[in-house]
Amino acid sequence: MNKLINQRIVFNFLLIQVLMNLVYKVTFKVEILKDFEIVQQIINNNLSSKNFSIDAPIYYLIPSMLKISSFDNYLLFLYLSSQIFIYLICVNLDYLGNISSIIFFSGWVVTISWFIGYPDVISIFLITLIMKKILNDQITITTLLFLIFLIFNHYALAIFISLIFILLAENHQKKPLIIYTILGFLIGRSFVQLFLTNINFQGRSRLRFIFNDGVLENAVSFASNNFIYLIISGSLGLTILFLVFSYYEKFTINRNIYMSYFVALIGASLSLDTSRIFSILIVPILILILFRFDKVIKFEQKFKNLSYFLIAIFSVSIGENHVYGNIYYDSPNSYEPNVYNLISNLVNNLMKNIWP
Repeated sequence: MNKLINQRIVFNFLLIQVLMNLVYKVTFKVEILKDFEIVQQIINNNLSSKNFSIDAPIYYLIPSMLKISSFDNYLLFLYLSSQIFIYLICVNLDYLGNISSIIFFSGWVVTISWFIGYPDVISIFLITLIMKKILNDQITITTLLFLIFLIFNHYALAIFISLIFILLAENHQKKPLIIYTILGFLIGRSFVQLFLTNINFQGRSRLRFIFNDGVLENAVSFASNNFIYLIISGSLGLTILFLVFSYYEKFTINRNIYMSYFVALIGASLSLDTSRIFSILIVPILILILFRFDKVIKFEQKFKNLSYFLIAIFSVSIGENHVYGNIYYDSPNSYEPNVYNLISNLVNNLMKNIWP
C-alpha cells in the first residue's frame, strides 16, 4: 500500500487537481455527444459512423462492453477513469522524488484538462511506465506489454513516442527496445484491426486522414506560423528547466534530447491538434530531464527551491498558449457538457430523498 499512497503522491494529485480545475478548467473534448452515439451504435451492432477516431478504441471499447446507455453515465465514466489514470501517473512518477511535482507545470496537464474523452491520459500513463523501465535499465517482456497497450490506445501517436523512446535510451538498450517496438506494433495494430473488423468499421484510418487534400499542408503551415507558441505550449514553465539543463548536460545526452524534440515537433506538425500532440510527445524528454537533474546540476538546495518556484510562477503566468486551429488561452470546448454540472446533478439525484 505504501507504493500506492504517500504524502508526496497525495500532494502531487492535489496539485494537479488545482491546476486542472482552478487554473486551466476541465472540459470534455469537442463533439463528445457524437462519441457517445458511436458507443451506442457499437452496442447495438449497427455502426454507421466513419469517424477515424474510432481507431483509438479504448473509450469506445470499454463503454460498449459496459453497455453504458446514459449520456450522463458515459461522461461520468470518462471523468472518473481520467482521474484514476491521473492518480496512477502520480504514483508512477514518485520515483523521481520531490522534483516530480515540477512535471505538472508542463503542457500535457492542459491537454488532459481540456480534452477529456481523448485517450491522452492513458497514453501519458503508459509513457511514464515505459520511461521508468528505460531509466532503470529494465527493458523486459513487461516493456513489450506496455508498448502493445500504448499502440492499441493510439497507434499514430505511438509511432513518434516509440522513436523518442529509442533516441533517449542508452546505446545497449536500443536493440532490445527496437525489437520490442516492432513486435509491439505488429501485435498492437493487429488488435486494433481486430476491433475495427469486429464492429464493421468502414471509415478511413487516422494515418489515411492526414493525407486527405489540404490536411497535411494546413497542419504544417499552422505549426510553422505559430512555432514559438507551439514550443511554449508544450513545456510551459519547464521551458526554463530545459534551457538550464541543456547548459549543464554533456553534449551526447543533449544531442539525443534535441533529436527527440525534433521528432516531437515533426509529429505535432502532422496533426491539426498541434499543441495537444506536442505536449504529449515531449513527456518522455521531461521525465529524462527530471531524472538526471540532480546528477547534472549541482545547485545549493535553496537555489533549486527558488528555480522550482520560478518554474511554477512562470507556468501559471504565461498562460496556456495552446495551438489548436487558433491560439487558445482558455479551453476551446467550453460549450460542451459541463463536468461540474454533471457532478452537481449526480449528487442532487443521490440525495434527493435526504436533502430538504
